Amino acid sequence: SGGDTWYLQGTQFSSGTAVVDDGYFATTNNTPAGGPWESIAAPAAWRVVDSTYTIEARGEDATFLPDGTASGNYGTPATSGVDIVQFFIDDTAPTVTLVTPSAAYLNTLTMISGTAVGDLSGLSKVEVRLQRGDSQEWTGSSWTATTSIYSTATLSGTAGVVTWTWDDIVGAFDNDQQYKIYLRVTDLAGNVRNAPGGGDHTFSFDNSAPTLSIGFPATPPTLPPYSNTAESTRKSTYTWGSVSDLGGQASGITEVWLAVSSGTDNDVWWNDATRSFDTSQASIYWSTQVYTAGSGATVWSYRAAQWATEPGGAFANNTSYKIYVRARDSVGNWINNVTDPLASGASQTQAFKYDVSKPTSAVSVPVNGSYISSLSAFSGTSLDSGSGLSGVKTVYMAIEHIDGADGAIGWWDWAGGFSLGAAGTPPGGAWTQVSSTSLQNVAALAWS
Repeated sequence: SGGDTWYLQGTQFSSGTAVVDDGYFATTNNTPAGGPWESIAAPAAWRVVDSTYTIEARGEDATFLPDGTASGNYGTPATSGVDIVQFFIDDTAPTVTLVTPSAAYLNTLTMISGTAVGDLSGLSKVEVRLQRGDSQEWTGSSWTATTSIYSTATLSGTAGVVTWTWDDIVGAFDNDQQYKIYLRVTDLAGNVRNAPGGGDHTFSFDNSAPTLSIGFPATPPTLPPYSNTAESTRKSTYTWGSVSDLGGQASGITEVWLAVSSGTDNDVWWNDATRSFDTSQASIYWSTQVYTAGSGATVWSYRAAQWATEPGGAFANNTSYKIYVRARDSVGNWINNVTDPLASGASQTQAFKYDVSKPTSAVSVPVNGSYISSLSAFSGTSLDSGSGLSGVKTVYMAIEHIDGADGAIGWWDWAGGFSLGAAGTPPGGAWTQVSSTSLQNVAALAWS
């Protein structure tokens, strides 16, 4: 210890600097030649640190000097296991470290491993116990209600820092379950390190992808139309949706990403940095992280001022757009983590079109400038054509009396008289619905 050798002197150990004759001492009750010598008493106290001990035995014969003085010949210990015996005193429990797994949530695990130290004597074995949240125990091939099943790990050696591994865990793990690992280690001196009552490590297994959907824009129709003009009742200034990581042992959402394409070819993408559609590529351009990790929120959303601006905003008239989203939980499970637009999931993809062009309408009956003696109906057509336009939904008409003595000058009130206001822009009550459709993308709608 510390460069010093300690020798047993009586019942105590003494520093080698304080002993004579290299620490040898005589035994008592020696028998005649060839007989056994008496065993010495064990020390009153062994060293407080784990130590290596050596016993060397040498004999002295009964020869005399010429003057009759006793001065026997001493033997020299030379043979290990015969006159030199080495042994170890190790009463320190071994130590163990779990390296894999270390995380609180996992989505895959093929091996449990770590390191262990057996102190002076060396390592004998490392045993692993795997317990499920319902207190079932893993046998190495199946789950059972039997308690405290330990399996022996494979060791890389016995001395020093030893690496150990255990991989008999194929089929052990199911989604949304909690597990505990217990480690028991034994050294070559028989000292045992037992696992704490709560186990050495607890983790949850989550290999299920999050759920994710788009709430706005929304169907129906399949290609919903929007417009950000002042009079529009269907504005598209933001997008949002739902996200969750289901299960009692779920690891939780960490990120939701957004991509928005422009055009029918889905090859021009929204760039959040420049706040414009200026990134051209065939694959999905995931531009924006739209979720705050650790928030526990079940809704994601994104809003850009340029989307709400009209005119001069990011959206172009008569153009189709498509929104894509993907999400990841904290253990690494993804949903819709794709690069090909065609591979995106239906619930994570939503197209819409932007239409700020106003429809046009025409009156067929009566003919403009005509003179008639009677009139039983009015008719005409309303138009809203174009690949990105939304189509005609409803047609309204108003009738203005502008000249003649028969009746007041003003707008027809649809109750029997021209009582609404004077000439000019028709008031709200002057309009009446004359045609409508629930169909989408109707380029021309007749009215009467």
